[in-house]
Amino acid sequence: MVGQVLTLAVAPILSRLYGAEDFGVLALFNSWVGVLIILSTLRLEMGLVVASDKVEARNLFRNIYKLIFCFSGAVLLISVAAYLLVETPRWSLFLFLGILFQALFMLLSYDCNRDKAYRNISFSKVIQSLSNAGVAILGGYLAWKHWGLLAANLIGFLAALVYLFRGRAEKIAGIKLFNFQKFKKETEPFKEFPKYNLPASFLDTLSQHLPVFALSHFFSTAITGYYSLAMKVLLLPLALVGNAVGQVFYQKLTEMENTFYKRRLVCFTWGALFLLGIMPFSCLYLWGPDLFAFVFGEPWRESGKIAAALSPMLLVMFMSSPTSTAFIVVKQQKYNFIFGVTGTLYRSAAFYYGWVMGDFYLG
Repeated sequence: MVGQVLTLAVAPILSRLYGAEDFGVLALFNSWVGVLIILSTLRLEMGLVVASDKVEARNLFRNIYKLIFCFSGAVLLISVAAYLLVETPRWSLFLFLGILFQALFMLLSYDCNRDKAYRNISFSKVIQSLSNAGVAILGGYLAWKHWGLLAANLIGFLAALVYLFRGRAEKIAGIKLFNFQKFKKETEPFKEFPKYNLPASFLDTLSQHLPVFALSHFFSTAITGYYSLAMKVLLLPLALVGNAVGQVFYQKLTEMENTFYKRRLVCFTWGALFLLGIMPFSCLYLWGPDLFAFVFGEPWRESGKIAAALSPMLLVMFMSSPTSTAFIVVKQQKYNFIFGVTGTLYRSAAFYYGWVMGDFYLG
């Protein structure tokens, strides 16, 4: 939570040091990393928590560790080839570092979760946010443009990695080269994660990052930057409230056996969140451009227009996101997959329509 608050606190500073195109490049970089990172571990890291003993967990940890390096190396080779052949942006050459650092951070976080080292996870996120903010501010004053934001992103995760690796070096001591047969044998008990969780997670992540890809392709990097700042600022407080409400909702729903009471709890939660969110989202809809111009500077008025246009959707997300675990409780996870596919297709069609009509806001 401290890390998220810090991210919000430095946003008005960074918005005055960087332009919309700089934030657009960072958003595109993070979107590529966010999608590819799912593939880098095959979602095997989720098996660390349920591994039967320490030996099985250590073997799984080592296999995922090697898999991450292999995947990151492959991304580096592809990035270099693409840069030389089709002149992709220079920042794409650093995608492998983003994947490597964030995938290792995710792996270590799950390992800490298995060991119930929750304080380490929390403190690592604070270190990541502090390092990110410090380097980003420095890069802004030195006029590094989007390179300052990219460097801050990478150094932030690297600093968190260094902290989490303390006391865990023995897990990779004497590690050997990747062996596919050994990998297949030692990950056999966890084959359900790549088979079922990987496709759903990949589709869900792709759906989340699709607007960034679509905006950068159909419109411009600047528009992507305006959109990314608006979503970054708005989704953080939504996540804070959503996680808090979602945990209580999930606990209470699992304790209920009567279907009627389960439905009533879902409807009550929706109603309570609607009453809680209707006022701030109405203000955002009415005065979004002025609020963003005041907090982040006049050049970011466009982000306020985007936030105002998205406010009805954000209100629905605010209401529905904490109750999404209901599908798990009633064992209807297939609807999560259906909604994921529908959302991906709908967003693709919406942005394409906006591009055809020549109006971003129609999309």
